[in-house]
Amino acid sequence: MPKSNPNHESLAAALAAAQAEITDPVKDKTAKAGSYSYKYTDIAGVLEVVRPVLSKHGIAVHQGFDPTTDGRGMLLTTTLMHGTDSITSRLPIPRHDDMQKLGSAITYARRYALCAAVGVAADSDDDGASASRASQGRSERSQPSGATLACPQCSGGVWDNVEDRRAGTTKRPALSCKDRACGWTVWEAHEADAFLGNHGTESQDPGEHDPSWEQDRPKFCAQLGDLGTSYDDVAAWAEAQGMSRPSRWTFEQRQRLLADLAIGAVRIEVPG
Repeated sequence: MPKSNPNHESLAAALAAAQAEITDPVKDKTAKAGSYSYKYTDIAGVLEVVRPVLSKHGIAVHQGFDPTTDGRGMLLTTTLMHGTDSITSRLPIPRHDDMQKLGSAITYARRYALCAAVGVAADSDDDGASASRASQGRSERSQPSGATLACPQCSGGVWDNVEDRRAGTTKRPALSCKDRACGWTVWEAHEADAFLGNHGTESQDPGEHDPSWEQDRPKFCAQLGDLGTSYDDVAAWAEAQGMSRPSRWTFEQRQRLLADLAIGAVRIEVPG
């Protein structure tokens, strides 16, 4: 048993001391997507590593559920406590009629939230390599200097509020056609990122994959499964929104989608 040392003046001080000792858990589980796989640690493995160190420094961790404000969903709450101090994060759980998918979403959310609160990584980290490959082709995908983004429906001008939407400083769509009669809009910033990244030039082959796709594909598909959806459903949803399939998105755009799915900010609804 580690020697207890709970006499820190604040939760911040206790957490800083604990983080100096906590190491990333051993990734002893394998997730498979077809012939591909990646390593990760389940929630039990994360708790096995972080709980003794948090306890040593007088930090208790609790995960539970609260109802959403509309009463139709639930929030996963993750609370770190030290004396009278506490930090709580809340993560919406996507609604599922299938209990097995709901259970998978809860397990994924618990691991995701706990790792974020404590500052550890539970998945194999090949993000840097994938991001590096993605950057190799970024200049070709980016909109040329001085070019004007055209509406994909009417070829008219487009209002660009992507950064304001990302920062939460506007209620307007991230992208919208300047012609109100057209009505074309892209509401969320990550959707606009995908649209801009794939529609910025006319020279790109419509069937070309992003350079990061081959390495990221198995992990991305497996993570979608953990979140209760599939690549085919996401691809159909993206195309219905006027975007290209995720295989053409940059690595960063796919990661933003996964994060939004995990917190319930995006729901994949496939057109019938």
